[in-house]
Amino acid sequence: MNRLQKTNQSTSILKALSTVLGVIFLCLLFVIILNSLIPYINRYDYSYVGISFAEALRQNNSRLARRLSIPSQWDRIDEWMSGHEVFKCPSSWNFDDVNSGSVSGVGDEGAHVSYYYICWVDELYEFKIEEIVLQKQNNQWQVIDWSEIQEWKE
Repeated sequence: MNRLQKTNQSTSILKALSTVLGVIFLCLLFVIILNSLIPYINRYDYSYVGISFAEALRQNNSRLARRLSIPSQWDRIDEWMSGHEVFKCPSSWNFDDVNSGSVSGVGDEGAHVSYYYICWVDELYEFKIEEIVLQKQNNQWQVIDWSEIQEWKE
């Protein structure tokens, strides 16, 4: 084999290798970008799932609410979103003006999370769900039901 054939063969191998490495790099870049666009939800913590679900309902984020609940609840989520107007609490430097919290309980069969959000800057706004019922499925928590949502604006 002469020197020109060896050079052409080496060039072909390098082109193939760089193509494969380029495809791997693009796939990795795609996964990193996709991962940064989708918020991470700790599905192993029932309290975190319950609070995130309530926040999704309060902010009309149907994509997140659906992701955290079982499919039989999706129509109920859509019904809430269609008739709900999002209230954005004005920013305040007085941190006593904005409060949120939850009370949680867990058992062998499932978990219950209560959620409230109170904002009092220029006007009073309250959002409350007495009970969000969660169940562990495939070692991850999902919302299976919730009580009536109470929302006030004054």
